[in-house]
Amino acid sequence: MGSITLKRKGRADFMDMFSAGAFSKVVATKNERGRWQLFGLSTSGDMAVFVEKARGDVREWSGLDYLAEFCGKMGIERWEVHARRINN
Repeated sequence: MGSITLKRKGRADFMDMFSAGAFSKVVATKNERGRWQLFGLSTSGDMAVFVEKARGDVREWSGLDYLAEFCGKMGIERWEVHARRINN
């Protein structure tokens, strides 16, 4: 599966895609630094679109409560939390 970050408007582009039904689900995952990231999984299931910060790079949250607040403000009522896969 590929992943992209939106380079132009970041959050606005993500919300446009969400509103248009481009995502089959919205998922939060913890990155290697222990911070949370949010992405939409395309309806075809072959691409993840991450929320981007205003100045570039993937937006991160320090806790799920902050991420839940963001989702609520954006009108995202249903999202999933997935554990990060660790390969030993």
